[in-house]
Amino acid sequence: MQEQDEAIRTGVVWEASASEAPPGRTDDTHRTGQEQKPSPEDGAGEAVHGAVVHAPRVGDAASKRALLDDINARLRASLSTWHTYAILAWSRRWQTAEAYIQDPDLYREIVEEAREEVRRERATVAKKLDKARLRRDEAQVKLLTEQLADLERRAPSAMKMDALTLKARSGRLARQAALPVGIVAGPLAALLAGGMWWPLLAWPAAWAWLAVQGHGMAVAEGTATAEEASGEAAPVLPTPRPAPGGASAASSVTPVGASEAENAILAHLADWDRRAAGRGLEGVTPTPMPSLDSLGIRVVLKTSGRTTPDTLGKRMSAVRAALAVPRDVRTDLSPGDVGDEAVLRIRTRTPDRDMTWRPERAGIGVDTDTGEPVVLPKGRMLIAGTSGAGKSVLLRVVMAEALCAQEPTAVVYIDPKGEESGLWRGKVRCANTPGEIIALLREVGQESDERSQIMQKRRVSQWVPTEERPRIVVVVDEGAEIVSMDDPAEDIDVIKRLQPLATMGRSRGIDLKWATQKPLLGSGIPSQLNGVMQDRVVLRTAGRTENNQVLGADWSSHELELGGSALTNTGGRGPGQAPIQVWDLSDDAAILALPDAESWSHRPGHDETPAAPKASGIPPVLGAAVALLEMDPDANGIPGNDIARACDMDLLDAQEALLAAGVQARRYSQDGAQVRGYRRDALEEAARRYEK
Repeated sequence: MQEQDEAIRTGVVWEASASEAPPGRTDDTHRTGQEQKPSPEDGAGEAVHGAVVHAPRVGDAASKRALLDDINARLRASLSTWHTYAILAWSRRWQTAEAYIQDPDLYREIVEEAREEVRRERATVAKKLDKARLRRDEAQVKLLTEQLADLERRAPSAMKMDALTLKARSGRLARQAALPVGIVAGPLAALLAGGMWWPLLAWPAAWAWLAVQGHGMAVAEGTATAEEASGEAAPVLPTPRPAPGGASAASSVTPVGASEAENAILAHLADWDRRAAGRGLEGVTPTPMPSLDSLGIRVVLKTSGRTTPDTLGKRMSAVRAALAVPRDVRTDLSPGDVGDEAVLRIRTRTPDRDMTWRPERAGIGVDTDTGEPVVLPKGRMLIAGTSGAGKSVLLRVVMAEALCAQEPTAVVYIDPKGEESGLWRGKVRCANTPGEIIALLREVGQESDERSQIMQKRRVSQWVPTEERPRIVVVVDEGAEIVSMDDPAEDIDVIKRLQPLATMGRSRGIDLKWATQKPLLGSGIPSQLNGVMQDRVVLRTAGRTENNQVLGADWSSHELELGGSALTNTGGRGPGQAPIQVWDLSDDAAILALPDAESWSHRPGHDETPAAPKASGIPPVLGAAVALLEMDPDANGIPGNDIARACDMDLLDAQEALLAAGVQARRYSQDGAQVRGYRRDALEEAARRYEK
């Protein structure tokens, strides 16, 4: 046995055959160098027969296979995870593209663009009309007036808007699909057409790019990559990281003192992700902690991606729908502290203010945000508001403010209905019947002509009111009654007599205030006056059509709910600013308590009143124009707008003053282009005439 063991080489295993092995030991193995002691079961002294086989070495095929299988499993898991990231990136990209293509605000933007184009055409025609009136070209005035009336009536066609929207959506789809289609079809076309295989590398490159993008999205959102389950790698899709308190966006904590309606809005705000889905508000996230103040709810919205605070302002209807804001609650959006933030105000509360008008209170009312008085500039003005909106109270405030002004001021009141004028008799000049109205306007027209002659004689461009010749505020209420009353065939030419007061009265100290319940061109606003009544105060209107007529599509006066709330486009205020709450002068006793005053009437021939001291030298407007030219020696002339801005005047007033100084607008050449304005030689010649 010992000799047999020595004959067996190391590195092999001796294995007994099943037929020769002793019972109970058929699977025993005996390695060389190891002594096998017989056991009682083996039987003493019996020889054991077996076979010799090679033993497996470390690093042989079996272990290599196991190692390769492990590497393959890891690669499959990694590829599966990165493929999940690629799918994530593609789905997010497609969601963004789909939201961009199906943007619900696209139709509204196209309609607004069409309306803006009409407004630009209207402004151009109105400007030409003003110039034609200055030239007193009656034929051109008639033609341009008809064009302006056509533009006022023009409205975008629904069919045309639908077609433009479809065209815009198709263009967006084509732009979004161009890159994916190019990556998929381009390499195939190159392979089939030229046999080039290398463009096919664009496919794995695109896949790798998407995978990296998806991984970045997952990391940004704080998610896992993959986990092992049942021996296979199972990728975990990214989920938004919850905000503090368990809410995904805004905090769901109920502020102390919130009303039931405010709590409902705050609950919707906490559920922002779900409620904003599918409304075109991707990239908009509320900050976790909204606040409550005296005006209502205030929350900061952060924007990202294609959404900016400006584009978010065009989607306020979607924001209101997502938060289920009641119709009578106003919402405002203003810029935040940083560029990607916007402040949303949901005005569920109205501060408790004493709005009773008193003589010491300035302006027509207060800003509902700041509580500061809103003082409107002097001059012509259009006042509009439907029945019950507070127009009569606003007119009372305007007239009472004029009577209490420090500057000498007289009020003439044209009231075709007659009921309101009874309160003002003994304080203002009133006219009710067509005869009284024509007589009053004849006197005001004569006063205007005389003031123009005096101003030319004194070489001044602005009238300075005095006790003898005060500022005259002409208040017309109701404008629709005046339009229906006007009948030139019966010598009731009210509009014709009001027109020069609107166009030229400002520089002569005569302010026209036109008020109407029907702010529609032709029925409540004469087309002859509409172009020059640029300053407007509008209370609640009957609908969108009236709002667009007086303010434009960017405004929403028809949505004002509270009586006495008004919007204005003057005094530096715009569509995004808070409404004005008009002072309350509804008490008749407060009007009767105003001091009596002598009613104004024209005094013929009273043209040498001790007004402002006689000016010496050239008129101020002409002097300002010459000074501007001296600042730019290379200029061949100067536009009228630059002169008006330098003098802080309306363009029409500046044109009238220069026309009175003997200078007319002409075209001149500047840097190879034709410019409309005032020629250098004409201005300098007029200045020399005054210096002689």
